[in-house]
Amino acid sequence: MSVERVDGRTARRQRGRLAVIEAAFRLLGSGEPATTEMLASEAGISTSSLFRYFEGLDDLYRQLAEHFHVQHAELFDASPSPGSDRTDRIAEFVELRLRLAAVVAPWGRRVDAYALTHPEVAPVTMDLRQRTARQVDRFFAPELDRAGSDRRAELAAAIDATTSASVIRTMRDVHERSPQQIARSWTSTLALLLAVHDDRPSSPPE
Repeated sequence: MSVERVDGRTARRQRGRLAVIEAAFRLLGSGEPATTEMLASEAGISTSSLFRYFEGLDDLYRQLAEHFHVQHAELFDASPSPGSDRTDRIAEFVELRLRLAAVVAPWGRRVDAYALTHPEVAPVTMDLRQRTARQVDRFFAPELDRAGSDRRAELAAAIDATTSASVIRTMRDVHERSPQQIARSWTSTLALLLAVHDDRPSSPPE
C-alpha cells in the first residue's frame, strides 16, 4: 500500500472525526440529545461510520473536550498581563471568567448530565474544571502565598467557586443580574477575599 494511499485514508478519517465533533457541538448547543443516530445524521454519515471514527460515545466526549480546550486555549490558559497590579488582575480575571462561561454554557450542562449516567466521561469534565481552577493560581499567586499553606487552598477554592458558571446562572436567572452587574459584584467580592491576608508576610506554599 502506497504512502499516498495511507495518508489519504488518514486525512479522510481526520475529516470524518472533526465532522462528528462539530456535529456534537451543534447538537449540544441547541439542546438536542447527542444520540448516536442524531450525531450520525447531523454529521452526514452512517451510524456504522461513526464507530469507525470513535470507540464509543465516551471516546467521542473525551475528544470533544480535548478539541474544545484546543479551540479555546486562550481562555483556559490565560495569564495576567505582566506587571499588572491586583486591581488590574481582578479586572482581567473577571472578564476572562465571564467570557469562559459564555463559551462553556451552551454545552457544558449537557456534558455534565451525560456524565451522571456514564461515569467514564466524568474525568473529562473534571479535567476542564481543573484547568479553570488553575487560573486562580496564575492570577493571584502573591495573595494565595500570603494566606499561608493552611489557608491557601481554601482561598483558591473560594475564588474559583465564586466566579463559576453555576454562580453566573444563579445570579442571572434567579437574581436577574446583568453581566455588568455580575462583573461589579465579582470585582468587589474578589477584592475583599484577596485583601484578607494583606497584613501577613508572603510565604511560598508548602
